Parts: sequence; C-alpha cells; structure tokens
Amino acid sequence: MIQEKVIPEVEGIIPPDPVSFWPPQPGWYVVMVVLLALLIWLIVKMMKKYRRNAYRRMGYQQLEDLKSAEVDQASLIQLNNLLKAASIEAYSREEVASLSGSKWAEFLSSSCKTDPFTPEHKNLISKGSFDQSLIENTKPESWQILLVSSQKWMKTHRS
Repeated sequence: MIQEKVIPEVEGIIPPDPVSFWPPQPGWYVVMVVLLALLIWLIVKMMKKYRRNAYRRMGYQQLEDLKSAEVDQASLIQLNNLLKAASIEAYSREEVASLSGSKWAEFLSSSCKTDPFTPEHKNLISKGSFDQSLIENTKPESWQILLVSSQKWMKTHRS
C-alpha cells in the first residue's frame, strides 16, 4: 500500500541535464597552462641535447666510413683526429689538446664508464701513428674491433 502511494510521485521527477565538460573551471586552465609549459620545456631540453650531441653523430658516421679503410698510418691518424675532435668538443680544449701517447689512451679509457679499448688498442692509439711496425702487425679484424670500440666510446663517453 505504501508503495502504491510513493511510485506515482517518483515518476514525475525529471533528471538533470548531464554535466558539461566545457567550458572548464578556472582551476583546469591553470593545469593546462602548467602542462603546456612543461611540454615546451621538455621539447626545448630535448632539442638542446640533440644539438649538443651533433658531434657524436657526426663522429660516429665518420668512424663508420673509416671501416672501409685499410690499416695504415693515415687511417690511424684520422681515427686519432676524430677521437681528439670529439674529446675537445665534449671537454675543454685545455684539458684534452695537450694529451698524447699513453696519457691520451688513458684519458679515452677513463672518460667512459666501461673501458671499450683493449691494451692492444690503447697501444695502437698511443704509439701507432709513430711506430710503423705496430700498424704492420695489426690484423684487419683487430682494426675493425678498434673502430667498433671507438664508436662505442663516441656514443657512451661522459661529457
């Protein structure tokens, strides 16, 4: 009996319109502005990193081009010049330009989290430009491994 009295009264209620998502409340404008600012900041940061690492990409490509060269004094000098140019770009000229010999090879090794160069490669990098017998005793496979190690250094050295 009570249900019969309540039901006719409930049927007459009209539900409200659904809540619109637009226009948003003022707090959402603040959230949108903050998100937009963060997005712009992230894009600018990524662009700066991309530009800052241009020397890495260029050096990596030049090392790739060196893979077709044979082991000789000119290609070893070119390899050292590429590594030196990248080092000067990543570090200061004062810190890198004067390095040669074993100090140069040790610098390359220490500037990477994991040393990509074997002792044979370090010896070739440090003395090979001046010692023709080192170049003559270097196998083509070892030269290719040295170039791959140099590419690894190019990608992973700390700057």
